Amino acid sequence: MVYSVRVLQTVKAAHEAKYMKGPEPLAALHQLKRERLQSTCLEVTQFPGQIFFAPCQFKFGEEDNVRERRNYSKYSGLTPFFLADGRLYSFCDLRDSTNPFRDVVDRRKADSQNVDDLLSTQEGRNRVVRLLNMSLRQHLGHKQVAYRSDHHRYHFRQIHKGKPRAELVKSVTNRTVSRKVVWQPIRKSTGEPRKYWYHFAAGIAFQRVGAHSWVMTVRPERHLTTDGETPYNPKYVGRRITSLKARMYNDKYLDEVHFWRYFLGEGKPDIHLAFGHQHILVNAALLAYDVDWPGTGGDTKTFSNIAFDDDLFTFANRRGALEDDFDDEPEEDDED
Repeated sequence: MVYSVRVLQTVKAAHEAKYMKGPEPLAALHQLKRERLQSTCLEVTQFPGQIFFAPCQFKFGEEDNVRERRNYSKYSGLTPFFLADGRLYSFCDLRDSTNPFRDVVDRRKADSQNVDDLLSTQEGRNRVVRLLNMSLRQHLGHKQVAYRSDHHRYHFRQIHKGKPRAELVKSVTNRTVSRKVVWQPIRKSTGEPRKYWYHFAAGIAFQRVGAHSWVMTVRPERHLTTDGETPYNPKYVGRRITSLKARMYNDKYLDEVHFWRYFLGEGKPDIHLAFGHQHILVNAALLAYDVDWPGTGGDTKTFSNIAFDDDLFTFANRRGALEDDFDDEPEEDDED
């Protein structure tokens, strides 16, 4: 049978009208709605004002010698440092007679640089960020969380060989739950364990967002191992992680961000990193903003950005950190 061009065009038009939806009216595209946008950033509310430096008996490449000689007697806090130009640099006040590096530096020759001045140059910014990253690695290292420099991310260690690991946290609904952070998935069809282990992981970093403004960013990820320790073959990691991330919608993603903020601050209103008389305070509440936008169809799940309550201890801890400061000329001790 032979059809004319006009008939074929009519059949085609009827088919398209039946199975293809036309574009939305222009007016509908401009109907915006207001929603609360949850970020994955935490506001830094207090920041170190000085970086201290002093002549050191060890040079670049001999950091292990310094770590072995840190003196924690009469000192409480983190000890980030690096060696450069024959000096040791740290957020710790190296002039103080109780500073943790007093056995490897000459504190009588210690001096300091203002962080704001350092941030005005690229080299200065590199030094500040270097100490910030070291502080975070120490803070999480004490919690048995490892850092992978090749991926710039942290992951939970397996504490007991061949055993899963779980952490108690408050969920977004404010319930105490046990969350697996290291586990070996099971094949549903046979009930047999798979040949790899999942580890909760995250990219966590300090980011400068203004002349005097910093945030801590959290990006949930996964780390894979063959036995809870040995890294999985990188050739097959991408496929497994991509499949997992494809099923992680906003509510699941933010739920993991919430887990990390709870874990970092131990359920307290602030994540506190202390360096003797200097401190970093990070508000554990996720930054959120109201936005006007067209929205996403079917995206009806909400996220509860719960706030962690203060108690007498957390209130006193924050007040002490905010009021703490170092003297321009520390008092001399009797040992010199």
